[in-house]
Amino acid sequence: MRDRRRAMIWIAALLLIPTVLDTTYARGHATEFDATSNRIDRFWAQAFATRGWTYASPAGVTHHNGDQRIACGPTLVDSATGPFYCVATRTIHIDLRFLQPATDAYGPTTILTATAHEWGHHVQILRGITAATNTRRERELQADCYAGAFVAADIRQGRLAKSEADQARRFLRSIGARHPGADRDDSAHGTPEQRVAAFDRGFNGGVDACALPSRTTQNAPASKSAIEAASPLRARLSLRQRTRFEAR
Repeated sequence: MRDRRRAMIWIAALLLIPTVLDTTYARGHATEFDATSNRIDRFWAQAFATRGWTYASPAGVTHHNGDQRIACGPTLVDSATGPFYCVATRTIHIDLRFLQPATDAYGPTTILTATAHEWGHHVQILRGITAATNTRRERELQADCYAGAFVAADIRQGRLAKSEADQARRFLRSIGARHPGADRDDSAHGTPEQRVAAFDRGFNGGVDACALPSRTTQNAPASKSAIEAASPLRARLSLRQRTRFEAR
């Protein structure tokens, strides 16, 4: 009986280990994530100001650790599907546990790259770039391009080593769609080669190198009301205050 009880205790402990490791991993990257988010925000605020555009920070940038149902407008999104930008609420959601295998394989720049990519979708909304103006693949690859522009700026400022750009490239190459003609979500992000090429375009040429084909007035600034809607909490909260960490 005693041996059986001891075995049951060990089994229960082993079942808890993944949760403990996941939480420790996520908490260990929380401070880094906050710093990265603020750097990306400053990068885009300066990029917009330089071009005479009006910038608004995301309404929120949130860490998650594990499966959660996240409200995005009238729908609920499973955080386990990976990092995403919610257009309805103008918020960025990053599931750190989802990124853990890639971070272990390619380095901490994985989190930075994923966050910069999702921030790119926020920038697209501010610039009037939507499904009505460009295909999803064009928008996804442009977000990779924007991520490259940010990584290059971080390297110039001495915040990242040049070798860390290679971490970003390996990460993007690993998650590129292998079957671009398939009817599935990852096909919209582009092939590994396309994703790396888009990243390098921004890395080498900056934000302006990421411009998309002008089919409409998609490169015109969004209206004042759209800017205000993009950041309803900006008047009351700083980005750091709006950035929160959840480990559940």
